[in-house]
Amino acid sequence: DRLFLHAGADWYRVHIPTAREVRLVVRKPSDTALAFELLNQRLEVRESVNALAGGGVDVSSPWTALEPGEYLVRMTTSASQPSSKRTTQALPADWNRPYTLTVEAR
Repeated sequence: DRLFLHAGADWYRVHIPTAREVRLVVRKPSDTALAFELLNQRLEVRESVNALAGGGVDVSSPWTALEPGEYLVRMTTSASQPSSKRTTQALPADWNRPYTLTVEAR
């Protein structure tokens, strides 16, 4: 049995006041595929973080030069988990522990 519980997207707005380099730094609670993308106002992906990275470690995108302006960060997932109907396994970590997302600038 498979149970599809979480699918969707979280959106964040980032204001870059001056031209600079930025990168995304993400820590996921598990190895569930979560995709983090930095998009410009035309919704073109400027950078992303490896969606298949392991859980519990910091994963970062490469540094990328950005012009001043508004940018978006989109986190998407379409993950499935084994049904807990016939198991005593605890809930997966990503069901009740948040990810962290940091936009670093230099």
